[in-house]
Amino acid sequence: MTVRRTGSVALPEVSPFVELLHRAYETEPLVTP
Repeated sequence: MTVRRTGSVALPEVSPFVELLHRAYETEPLVTP
């Protein structure tokens, strides 16, 4: 499993809530300035 960084928060483990957030981020296109 890969540790993903969201903002300044490192997510070393996937909880149901975190997995839901990941799915939301993957579904929506991320706009990087």
